[in-house]
Parts: sequence; structure tokens; C-alpha cells
Amino acid sequence: MDIQKPEQEPSNMVIIKQHGKQDRFQINGNIYEGIPDLFCKKVSVIADMNYKFGVYQDKFDNYVLTKCEAYPCFDSSDRMYENRFYNSYLLCTSLEEVIEKYNYIMENNPGCRADQYTPSFLAPLVYADDGLTTISIMTDSNKKENIS
Repeated sequence: MDIQKPEQEPSNMVIIKQHGKQDRFQINGNIYEGIPDLFCKKVSVIADMNYKFGVYQDKFDNYVLTKCEAYPCFDSSDRMYENRFYNSYLLCTSLEEVIEKYNYIMENNPGCRADQYTPSFLAPLVYADDGLTTISIMTDSNKKENIS
């Protein structure tokens, strides 16, 4: 599978939708009842010493690369009480695509925040910020994926 090289400029082809965290959402014709539907079965292919990445299969047997970042902490009080995370879920059609997206993220360290600055080839992507009540869903309009 050939993945397009990332664009240096923000993409015009990105579609971003906002949903409530408890809402149903649809990607590629599959209806998800919520975030838990994205990580039904753990797949052990990426060893990460920081435990920031995981690979799962969703309820439709698609592969999902997860990236988890802790909220920033500025002092000992923050470190003691902060338990929020930024969570990105990158849907993939194969393990090869999982590895390609993982390698790109490790080399370029994009935020994966489902905004116009996230490279469109990382789509479809679901982003959930523990500090917010909504999730963002990003897809590349060139891929003709159904998102609602």
C-alpha cells in the first residue's frame, strides 16, 4: 500500500465533524456506538516503552492505531492530580498501514488532533480530548469515505 507523502501546507481536503462523546458516529459506512467500539480486541504488534501507542481491532475488525498523550504538567501538584489524556484513534485497513502511520508519527511527531494541520493521509482519525465533551472525526475527502 502506498501512502501519500504528507503535505507541508494545511490540507483543503480534510473534513472534520464534531460529535458528543456519547454519540453514535459513522466512518466508512460502519456505525460506532462510541469510542469503546474502536478498541475491542488488543493486537500486539508495536512495543513502545512509553505505552503511548497501542494497536487494536474495532468491532468491524479494522485495525486501529491509538496514540495517547498525557495533559501537560507544570508542577508536582499537576503531576499528582492530572489524569486527563489526548487520545487519537487512526483507522487502518491492514497491519502494513498501521506500521506506516506509526513510523510517520514517530519520525515527524504530529499532534494527531484531527485539525487542518494533521496530514490527510492519517485519516480516518478520531480524536478525543478528556477535557472536552466532544470528539473530532477527520477524513480525507479524496478517499471518498463516508463520515457522519
